[in-house]
Amino acid sequence: MSASAPVVVIDSGTTNSRVRVLRGQTVLGHATAAVGVVDTAKTGSNATLKRGVREAFDHALREAGLAPGEVPRALAFGMITSELGVVELPHLVAPVGLRDLAGGLHRLEPTDDFLPIPTYFIRGIKNRAESFAHVRYLPQMDFMRGEETQVMGLLALERPALPMTVVVLSSHTKFISVDDTGRIQGSVTTLSGQLYAALCKETFLASAVREDSADPEPPGYFDAGLVEEAWRIVSVAGLTRALLLPRFMQVLMRTRWFERRLFLEALIAGEDLRGLADLVGLGFPTTTPVTLVGPPTRCAVLGLLIGRSGAFRGPVTTLSDPEAVEGLGPAGALEIFRHRLGER
Repeated sequence: MSASAPVVVIDSGTTNSRVRVLRGQTVLGHATAAVGVVDTAKTGSNATLKRGVREAFDHALREAGLAPGEVPRALAFGMITSELGVVELPHLVAPVGLRDLAGGLHRLEPTDDFLPIPTYFIRGIKNRAESFAHVRYLPQMDFMRGEETQVMGLLALERPALPMTVVVLSSHTKFISVDDTGRIQGSVTTLSGQLYAALCKETFLASAVREDSADPEPPGYFDAGLVEEAWRIVSVAGLTRALLLPRFMQVLMRTRWFERRLFLEALIAGEDLRGLADLVGLGFPTTTPVTLVGPPTRCAVLGLLIGRSGAFRGPVTTLSDPEAVEGLGPAGALEIFRHRLGER
């Protein structure tokens, strides 16, 4: 793939789709559309998703000053390859490396109702244990669509020591084991990000953690003692009891909204650590270095708890800069396609 040729990279998830026009690692244009597979789930048709991605594609090209004919291809990853996306593609079965992802690319020719250029879709990955179709094996089952591309971007850009564990903190918390050859061995996922969002929107915890402009959060605020206490409580009392406590902090104690919000995040992160038992059950090592990828506070909370719990015995590093995090997926998509072309 010529370094001078522009390429469109599409990251389409549950609720949003991001489109970038790149030349090498340089962003020429970008656009975000508030569409994702949730729109397909609501309407029973992927027409809204297709239309939204196309509009973002057109906007990004205009910003880049390019016509569709000047861009030879698009690369797409994420939930766009699910049964609610544009093209449903089966997951690859772990372990999966760069060569497997490159070999699994699916080409879609230009269409009137999607993109006017060829689009290459990157498949997701599922744990090998998923093949055991019995409820007793459910803790060994897991899959991803999108994080595999982020991991390939992380390996290409950061060149970390291997083996390693990558923890992606987004709408979920996903622990991803990577072996010493750079292959993804599998993953363990929790619903933490979506749970936090739902609690803050749909329960009375909303009032406890709502930002108050009259009481601004101090710059760099973080309370390790509060995080550790939340972890201790959720470990003993369980999550459903512990989730009431930010409300008690609001009504029965003198606390501030950002303290209660941090406490809530720590409760959920503490519960996330329970999922590591499944990581061990899958035979994945916990002696590896760990890289946390996501928002600064979530990374700080989970990083502290990983250290205190001894869940991993390797060093913990963090990638929290929003631009760097957003750049992982596009970098991974480019790396996968270069490998398809035989470029190294």
